[in-house]
Amino acid sequence: MGRRCGRVDPAVRAAIWEVGIYRFLGADMTDADTTQTPSATSKDDAQEDDKKRRGGVLLTAHRANTWWERIGWLRWLFGNGGEGALMVGSAAVVAGVTTLTTVQAVDSYYKAREIKPARIVAQSSSANTRAFVIGGRDSWGRRALFDVLVSVKSLGWVRGSTDTLEQDGRRIVSDMVQVFVLDEDVQKRLKRSNAIIAVGLASQEGDRTVETERAGKRAATTAEWITAAIQGARPVYSLNLGQYQEPCADCESQGTSWQRPLIVIGVRQSDDEVDLREALMDAFTRAKNLPSPESYSNFALNRL
Repeated sequence: MGRRCGRVDPAVRAAIWEVGIYRFLGADMTDADTTQTPSATSKDDAQEDDKKRRGGVLLTAHRANTWWERIGWLRWLFGNGGEGALMVGSAAVVAGVTTLTTVQAVDSYYKAREIKPARIVAQSSSANTRAFVIGGRDSWGRRALFDVLVSVKSLGWVRGSTDTLEQDGRRIVSDMVQVFVLDEDVQKRLKRSNAIIAVGLASQEGDRTVETERAGKRAATTAEWITAAIQGARPVYSLNLGQYQEPCADCESQGTSWQRPLIVIGVRQSDDEVDLREALMDAFTRAKNLPSPESYSNFALNRL
């Protein structure tokens, strides 16, 4: 007859399992964690020891499960040729580059705002216009370069009119604009532009709502004059600056005709997806002797 093994006490079996888990995890066994056979001298002591062992086993099982979850995550991360690690790494790189780009764009935007306006010298001129080259950036740092053509101080919109200019008291109607204002030099400069912006504005007299509407009509009239004078397909925009609203210490004090000049803008160069409105507003803010966005009640740019 073979030798019969006695039944192993459940508490002893649980303790053996606990020791095995600890050894598997490389944990140190303290005297307090080491399981001993219940004492036969006291039934109460045996029951208390059994409770402690059961609590220790549950705690150990929980720790083992936590480590197994960690091991499972690592197996996913580095399994299948490291695809998981590659995905996590790629996501981290994209997030880092995006954050860096955003910070740089915002930083460049606010640095640009710190530049004080400077007087811009006219690059070239015709008989009745002055040309200024200005550049600006949008809130993401994308740039645009503009040709700003402004009529001379003696020439501007007739007060209250949306289709007639005047110079030294002489009226210039639509049929005469191409000869007296949009001459060959102006046309040549605008033809090399990627887009055209027709500007409308009004002087300080009158109701703001009425004058803002009048400025919009002047921009539309200017766009019609430009389209008729320049051949070739290119985007055309209207810029409604609204009504003049801020006194200017460096400007003329006699009359208000200087507050409503004829202005045409050519977009010479621009970065992809640049916000033209923001870039143009920034460019005007940098120029001390051109219409300031703060000096007029509006800055509405719309494609026609």
